[in-house]
Amino acid sequence: MKLNLTLFVFCVLFLAVTSCSKDDDPVAQNELSSAELSFEVGEDPVVIPTGLAQSDDPMAQSAVAYLTQANEMSDFISKMQPPAGATKSSTAINSKVNSGGRTEGDVLVYTWTDGNYIYAYQISETDTKYVFELFWKFSDTSDFVRYILAEETKIKSGSTLDGFLEVYSLFGESEDYQLRYQWDEDTDGTFRFDLLMQNNAFKINIVSNTDNSGSVKYFISGSIFYDISWNTDGSGSWIIYDDEGNISDSGTWS
Repeated sequence: MKLNLTLFVFCVLFLAVTSCSKDDDPVAQNELSSAELSFEVGEDPVVIPTGLAQSDDPMAQSAVAYLTQANEMSDFISKMQPPAGATKSSTAINSKVNSGGRTEGDVLVYTWTDGNYIYAYQISETDTKYVFELFWKFSDTSDFVRYILAEETKIKSGSTLDGFLEVYSLFGESEDYQLRYQWDEDTDGTFRFDLLMQNNAFKINIVSNTDNSGSVKYFISGSIFYDISWNTDGSGSWIIYDDEGNISDSGTWS
């Protein structure tokens, strides 16, 4: 009897310990609750230099237009902000559309309703990065659809920015992204930011230097079309390419 009682107590303790899974780990939940992308809500990822923005040159304004288009990523970041009162959970979203959802490891999920739609914002992590996902659900009986997927390397001492954000169709007609924003930073502060469209329809490559100089290249179906560069004072140069990749025109502005 004494042996059986000891075994019984051991089993109870074992079940109590194992039932406290990582999903209920308050330390892990607190860490995930503070995880966020490096770009704050309302903050443009790419800084448009004042000298460039104030230039009247048409090509300088084309560069500003491309930079502004890239900065529309901030609109998607603003959607990934759970409102006050959102329900918190450690149960992973298992989306059946767009291959979304994490089923292993710690997750933090915020859910809320806005009108006829149900939203779920899920944060998870690996050893080296955080993963952010936004899901939409059109009704209580429908499946969650992943709308936004973002990943970014964890910022540690001496590390630099490195991440991406992808936007998917809400109607599940394709598992490929519709838009992809990606960024990385060199140790000297040089910042690269790219905007890509599904099937390589167009691509914008941006380089922003710490002295406010930079460049933007615009590609259509994989072929370069514009190459625009600017200096610290907002002056710059441009090249236009034809369908064969040859220079068709070029110039400068001051």
